[in-house]
Amino acid sequence: MMEALRLRNVDEDFAAHRQAWLNREVQAEKQIGKQSKPVFGKFDQFFDYEKRLNNNSQKLETTRQAETFESRISKIYQKRKGGK
Repeated sequence: MMEALRLRNVDEDFAAHRQAWLNREVQAEKQIGKQSKPVFGKFDQFFDYEKRLNNNSQKLETTRQAETFESRISKIYQKRKGGK
């Protein structure tokens, strides 16, 4: 139980530091001549929601394929051992 609490605290620290990093990134500016301009003009430049969704769905599909492959291998081993 204490281990879970420690891990949760680490996760909370990670989230806080990640938020601080994102705040820093979104406030970043680049120098253009004598003026400074925000690096990210639009939110989509900072965080592409559609791209993130597509990446996650690809990872999920890969995980499903891996599970299917693992289940096939386990069935082969069960057949060799005379199981069901």
